[in-house]
Amino acid sequence: MRILHFSDFHLNGSHIAESQTVLDYMMEALTDINEEANIDLVLFSGDMLVQGGLGFNNDLKQGFEKFHEVVITPLMSCLGLPESRFIFTPGNHDIDRNADNKRLEKGLEDDAKSLKGIVDLVKADDVESFTHRIDAFKSFENEYYSHLSNLSYKYGRFTSTFEIDIDGVSVGIASLNSVWRCGQDDAHKIALGLNQITEQCKPLENKQLRIALTHYPISFLKEVERVDVTQKCAENFDLFFCGHSHRGYTNFQASFREYVFFEINASGTLAGNIYEEHAAYKNSFQIVDCEPGIKYVVRTYWQPNYQKFELDRSEYPDGKNEKFIPDTAGIIKLYEAQQAELDNQKKKLLKLSMEPFESLQDFMNRPGNALMESDFVSCDAIDRIMEELCHGSGNCRLMALSGMGKTRLIIEAFKQEDNVFYTNSKDCMRGLVSLLKNQNPQVVIIDNCNSELMHEAEKCINEIGSTTKLITIYNVLTPEEKATGGRLYELDYTSTEEVVDKMIERANFPSNEQQIAQVIKDRSGGIPYMALLLIRAYQTKRNLEIENPDLVLSAILKGDNTLSEQTMDAIRAISLFEPLGKDDGVVDEYNYVTHSCMIHHIKQQQDVVDTEFTDVVRDYENRQLLEHEGSCIRIRPRPLAEWLTESWLQKYGNVAEVIEDINKQEADLKRRLFRALNNRIKQMTNSKFAPQIFDALNNPQDGSFHDERIAFSNAGSQLFLSMGVVSPIMVAKNLNSLLQSKRVEWLREELDGDTRRNLVWALENICRHEAAFADAAKCLARFAVAENENFSNNATGLFVQLFHIYLSGTKANFKQRISLLQELRTDESYLPLILKAIDNAFNTGPFHRSNTCGIEEMDDDYTPNGQEIHFYWRDCSIILKSIIGQRDDMLQEVKNMFERHIVELARVGAKDVLFDILDYIGGKCNYDWIEARNALAQYLERWFDKTKEQRLEYQAMQDKFVPKNFYDKLMAFVKDNHCKIGEKYLTFAKNMEERMMPLADEFVVDKIYEKVDFVKLLTDKQLYNNWFIKDLAILSKDQVVLVAILKATHNTVLSLDKEYVGNFIPNYISFIGENDAVRRFLQDMEASGYYRLAASIFGVLDKQNRYYLDHLILGYHEGKYDDDCFMQYLRRYNYQSIDDVFEIFEELKDGEVNEKTVCYPFLLDHTFLINKEDIREFNHIDEYKKILLDFDFKDSSRFLNQQVVSHVSDLIDFTEDKDLAFHFHQRIMQVLSSLDYVDNPFDNIYFTLLPKYQDVILDDLLMHLGSSNLLLAYHMTLFLNLGSGLGSGKGPLFQCDNDKLKEACYTYPEHLPARLAQLCPVYEFSPEGRKDSFSDFFLWLCDNFGDQQEMLDEFSSNMGTFSWCGVDGFSDFIALQIPCVKPLLTHKNSNVREWAEKQLKYVKNEVIREKGNEAYEKMIRG
Repeated sequence: MRILHFSDFHLNGSHIAESQTVLDYMMEALTDINEEANIDLVLFSGDMLVQGGLGFNNDLKQGFEKFHEVVITPLMSCLGLPESRFIFTPGNHDIDRNADNKRLEKGLEDDAKSLKGIVDLVKADDVESFTHRIDAFKSFENEYYSHLSNLSYKYGRFTSTFEIDIDGVSVGIASLNSVWRCGQDDAHKIALGLNQITEQCKPLENKQLRIALTHYPISFLKEVERVDVTQKCAENFDLFFCGHSHRGYTNFQASFREYVFFEINASGTLAGNIYEEHAAYKNSFQIVDCEPGIKYVVRTYWQPNYQKFELDRSEYPDGKNEKFIPDTAGIIKLYEAQQAELDNQKKKLLKLSMEPFESLQDFMNRPGNALMESDFVSCDAIDRIMEELCHGSGNCRLMALSGMGKTRLIIEAFKQEDNVFYTNSKDCMRGLVSLLKNQNPQVVIIDNCNSELMHEAEKCINEIGSTTKLITIYNVLTPEEKATGGRLYELDYTSTEEVVDKMIERANFPSNEQQIAQVIKDRSGGIPYMALLLIRAYQTKRNLEIENPDLVLSAILKGDNTLSEQTMDAIRAISLFEPLGKDDGVVDEYNYVTHSCMIHHIKQQQDVVDTEFTDVVRDYENRQLLEHEGSCIRIRPRPLAEWLTESWLQKYGNVAEVIEDINKQEADLKRRLFRALNNRIKQMTNSKFAPQIFDALNNPQDGSFHDERIAFSNAGSQLFLSMGVVSPIMVAKNLNSLLQSKRVEWLREELDGDTRRNLVWALENICRHEAAFADAAKCLARFAVAENENFSNNATGLFVQLFHIYLSGTKANFKQRISLLQELRTDESYLPLILKAIDNAFNTGPFHRSNTCGIEEMDDDYTPNGQEIHFYWRDCSIILKSIIGQRDDMLQEVKNMFERHIVELARVGAKDVLFDILDYIGGKCNYDWIEARNALAQYLERWFDKTKEQRLEYQAMQDKFVPKNFYDKLMAFVKDNHCKIGEKYLTFAKNMEERMMPLADEFVVDKIYEKVDFVKLLTDKQLYNNWFIKDLAILSKDQVVLVAILKATHNTVLSLDKEYVGNFIPNYISFIGENDAVRRFLQDMEASGYYRLAASIFGVLDKQNRYYLDHLILGYHEGKYDDDCFMQYLRRYNYQSIDDVFEIFEELKDGEVNEKTVCYPFLLDHTFLINKEDIREFNHIDEYKKILLDFDFKDSSRFLNQQVVSHVSDLIDFTEDKDLAFHFHQRIMQVLSSLDYVDNPFDNIYFTLLPKYQDVILDDLLMHLGSSNLLLAYHMTLFLNLGSGLGSGKGPLFQCDNDKLKEACYTYPEHLPARLAQLCPVYEFSPEGRKDSFSDFFLWLCDNFGDQQEMLDEFSSNMGTFSWCGVDGFSDFIALQIPCVKPLLTHKNSNVREWAEKQLKYVKNEVIREKGNEAYEKMIRG
C-alpha cells in the first residue's frame, strides 16, 4: 500500500497562482511516482489555509471550497483516485480564532491543567459553546465526506473516523482534532483529550492498518497528557501522521514494552516557502510504502532548487528510509532507549526550569571559564572567610569591589560540596523556585546580587520552607547594600594586597625583571584580577616597555590580538567619565562623548565612530572590563580606568578645550559631565604616575591647566580640588601664579559660589603638605583679603586656622608660618588678616579643625613641643608690635584682640611674652587699658597657682593699668567684688553698699555728673551698678546735690537720641522717689521730647491710682507717646498682685491703646508665669477666658496669634472646660470662614480639642467641613492638623468616633466625603505596623460614595501628601501603594475600579521612573 502524505499548504486567496505553481511541480513529480507504483491513499495533516482564511476575507468556507477546487480535485485527478481517498484533518490555520468568547479562555485554560480536566472538556455537554472556532472546518468536512462513496465516514465533533478497503487490506483512519484549544496564544495550550483515542476510535479496533492523522505532533501537547497520549497511540494505532513543525521526521514510538507505532511528520508544502534556504524547512511531501506487520518505507521529495521536487538523498543514498517493525525484543529495547531519552529530557527540562542556576561543578567546568584558568591564591583572611562560609549557619553576604576575587573564593570554599548551585544572573527568581522545590540544594550562590534581589531570594526560601543556605555576592559597597540579616564579609585591600604579592611571587619573575614585578604590584591597585591580567600580559609579550603604558594597556585589553588605535581612543574616551550615562534619561552623556572629536580623537565619519563605540561597549562588557549598571557604564577594575585616563592625558591632554566645550552644553548635561569627569580625577589620587601627569598639566610655564578659563570655572575648580591631593606642590604654584595676577576687587566680585568654594577647599587640603604650604597659604590669604563669604570655614577661617598651635591643618612648622606672615606684612592690605592669624596663634584651646575638602585625612598635623610654642609666640609678638609701630590706627584693634588672650597666656606660663606685649601696648596707650587690668585681676583671683614672688609680679603689672577715669574705676570695682561661693547674698549686698559709698562721695564731690564719664554711666546697659546708685540716692537727700545731679542729667540727656532710655536714670529716681525736683526733671524730659525716658520714669513713680498711666494714655492720643512708651512704663511698674495686671489691661483697652502691640502682649507675658497647676484657682479665670475669646486675630502678628492659641490650649487642657473648648472652636470657625489665612495661627489646637471634646464640638466641626461655602483657606490650613497630615497615621479628627463621621457623610453628602477623603488615614495600621491595605475609612468611602469622582481625587491628593526619609530607595516606598490599590481593581463600583486602574498605572510609572533615578544616582555616587 502506498500513501502520499503532505501538510501545511497554507493556501492564500491573494496568491492562488503561487500555490498552483507549487502544486504543478508536486503533481509533475507524483505522475512519475504513480507510474512506478500506484498511490492508494492521500493523507493531509492540516493547514489547508493560512491565518484563518487570509485572502478570502477571513471566510473559511470560501477558502475550504477553493482548496477543494485548486488542490484536492486536480491532485486526485492526477493520481487517478476518487476524492474519498483524500483524508484531511484540521490545522491551527483552519480555525476562526475570534469565534469564541475570549473571557472564557482563562477559565477553560484553568480547567485544562490536568489530564481529567481536558477529558471533561471534550465530553462536556456544552462543548460546542466554547469550540465555535472549529465550526467552519467541521461543517466543510461533513459536507465533503457525506456524499462520497467507497468510504465509511463517521462524523465527530472532535474525532472523525474513516474505514476503507484498499486491495483487500482493511484500513481505519482517525482524524484527531488537536486544534480545538488553539486561540490568541497557543503556547502551552495545545491539548488533545485522551478520550478522542479511547472512546471515539472504537470503529478502528479490528482494522489491519490503523492510522492516526492529526496536525500537532505529540511533543506539542500539554505535558500533563503527553505520556498518556503516546501510550494510547501505541495501543490503538500503527501509524501516526502529523505536520505543523515544517520540519519532517520519522521515528518509532514505544511507550509500552509490547506496543509500538510509527510517527511520520511532514514538512510544509507552501507557496510562500519555495525560496526557503534551510534544507530542513524546504517544501516536501512523503511517499510511504506500507507492508502491515513487516515494514514501512518512507521517501521524501523536496524542492532543493526552488522548482522541481526531487527524491531527498541527503540522509539515505537511495532516498529510502526503510523501517522494519520491531519484534517484542526490539520493542523492549526501543522502549528502554526512549524511556532513557525521556528521562534525559526531563532532566533537561528540570535543568531548564532551574535556569539560570547551574551546579557549581558545571559552572567550574564550563569551557572557557576564565575564573578557573589560574591557580587559586589565598591568605589568612580569605581562609577564615571560607571556613566560616562553609561551616557557619545562616545566610551570608560577601562584598568587595570588582576584581577582588569574590567569585573564585566562593568556588574554592564549596567545590568539594555536593548539591551547591550558582548563578550570576539577576533574572533568577523563577529558577530559584524550581531549584528549591526539585533539588532542595544545600547552598545557593547568587553572584552580582543587589540587596533587593537578596531580600527577594530570602523571602522565597523562607516561604517554601527550605533549609537552603543563601550566599550572595555583590560589588557595590554602600550601607544599603551591606544591610543583611545574615553574616556580612568584606574583602579589603589589606587581604587582597597579600594575595597580589603571592601571585607575583608565584609568577617567578627573574631577578633582572623585578622592576616589572614592582610595576605590576603598583598598577594592580591591590586587585587580584588586575594583577592576573598584568602578569598574563607580560608573560604573553615578554617585551613590554613599561615606560609606555599604551603597550601595557594593549596587553591587558587584547592580549595577543592587535588593538587598533581607534579602539584605544574609544575606550580611553569612556574612561574619562566616572561613570558615563549610556541609556534612558542620561543617554545625552554618551552621545556627547561619541560626537565630540576632541574627546575621542577618532578622525572618521560619525557612523564609523558610532559603530566603534557600540563594539567597544559590547566587547568589553562581555569581558568584564566594562560595567553596565542602571543607565550608566564605567571601566572596571578601577586601576584600569585610571590607567586609561592617564593614557588619554599623556597623549592628548587638551583638557582646557574639553572643559570649555562642556561649558557650552545645556545646564543639566554640563553638570553631569563635570561631575563624572571630576569623579575620575578624584579616583586617580592613588596612582603612582598621576603626579607626573598633573605636575606637567599645572606647570605655570607651559601646563595646559595654567589657564584661568579652567581654574576659575566651576568644572575646572573641581578638578583642582582633586588634583591638589596628588600634585600639591605644582597645583599650589599654578594657583598662586594665577591668583597673584588678579586684583583683589576682581577676586571679590567675580570669583564666588561653587568655583570659589572648590578652590578654597583645594587649598585647604594642599596646605597640609609642608612643601606646598607657602604657595597654598598665600593663595588662601589672597582669597581672604578678597573675602565675600560669611561662614566659618571660608577662606579667612581656613587661613587663620593654619596658625593654631595644634590641629592647624598643616604639616608646616612654626618657622614656615612666621616666614609667611613676615612676607605678607610687606603689603598693608594683609595686616588685618595677619592680626587674625596671630589671634589664632595665641589660642591655647580647645581646638578643632575643618576638613571640608572631601579628601581622606592625612597624617597628623605638625605637633610642636613646649619650647617651640614659646618661640612661636615670641615671634608672633614681634610681628604684632611691628604692626602697631607700622599702623597706629590699628592699636585699638590689637588691644581688642589681645585682651582675650591675657588670661590664657598667663595660665600656660608665657609670662615673658605676655608682659612684653602688655608693656609695649601699655606704653602706646599710657596704660589706659582697663580690659587688660580686669583680665589680670581675673587671673589672680581665679586661676593663679604659682609662687608669691610671681603673684607680686602680676600684681605689679596689674597696677600699671590702674583705672584712669571714674567710669573705669567703678567698672573695675564691680568686677573685683562679687558674691563668693558660700557667701549670703543679702550680706554681700549690704557690704557692697558700704564699700561703694566712697565712690558715690567721689561722684558728688568731684562732680563726675558734669564730666564725660557720666555719659558712659548713662548709656551703659551691662554694668550692674545699683549699689552705687542707691548710695548716690542717699547722698541726694541733700536737695542741692539732687538738683545738681538732675540738672546735669538733663543737660547730658539732651545730647543723646530722643529714643534714649537707659537704666541709670529710672533706677536713680526709683530710689529717690517722687518730689518737686523729680517732677520738674520729668516735665523737662517730656517737654524736650524724651518720651520713652519719661514713660520709664512714669512706671517707676506710679502708684495704685495710676495717675501717670492715665497721663500716658492721654499723651498717646495726642501723638506724643507710642506703643514702645507703654512697654517702658509696663516694664518699670511695681506690680503688687495679678489684680494689677488685669486692671491695667482693662485700663489700656478702655483707653484704646493698641491691643496687638501693647495690651495682649502685656497680659500674655504676665499670665505666662502663672503656675499651670494653680490655674483652676485663678481669680480672674472667667475674665481671662473672655479676653482670649474676644481676641481679634486679624492684622495681628503670627507670634501673638500663636501666643493666644497657646494660652487657650493650656486653659482647655488643664481646666477641662467643655464650654471654653466649644466656644473657642466656634471662634476658629468664625475666623477661618471670614479671613484668607496663609499663616494659620491654629496649628495643633485640634490635637488638644479632639478627641477629648468630641462630644461638644464634633458635630459642629463636621457641619463646617461639609458646608458648601467653606473657604479654601480653611480647607488647606487645617487638613494637616485634622487629618493624617504629612504622615500616614490618624489625625485628631479620625481619633474620634468614626461612626459619627460616616453618619455625617450622609447628612452632608455633597462635600463632606471628598473632604474626609483628603483628611483620612491613607493606610491601615495594626500594633505591628503598617498593613498592605488602604485605611478602613477610605474603603468605606469607596463602598458608599465611590461614584463621587471628587472624593477619589481628594484621596489621591491625600496619598501624595507625605514626608519620607530613609536609606532604602524611594521607589520601594512608592511601591508599597501597589498592594493597597490592587484589591480595588475588582471593586463593585466601576468608578472605583477605573480610579484604581489609573492609580495603579500612575504608581507603577512612578516606581519605574524612581528606579531609573536611583540606578543613575547609585552609579554616580557608588
